[in-house]
Amino acid sequence: MGINPKTEALAFRIWAYAAPLGWNCTFAEAADHLGISTRQVAAVCVVKGWNSRFRANDDPRIGQYERAYSSAPWGAGFSDSALDALRGGA
Repeated sequence: MGINPKTEALAFRIWAYAAPLGWNCTFAEAADHLGISTRQVAAVCVVKGWNSRFRANDDPRIGQYERAYSSAPWGAGFSDSALDALRGGA
């Protein structure tokens, strides 16, 4: 099953921001730059397998949820149905 076009378009925007920086950014920095939520960045990165490319977020102002996804190698906590939806499934 492939990734749905909306997720793929968002993945391209994330890649276009992070790749020139050598992926030396956090989910929160990418989200701020793109005008989207940290959760959206994290969800796309789980699907694309990019979690380990991003720098972990050590900012104490960021909630535990966002910190967990900034460093989680497999996106622990995302339900199968949420991942299926991002991939274009039901």
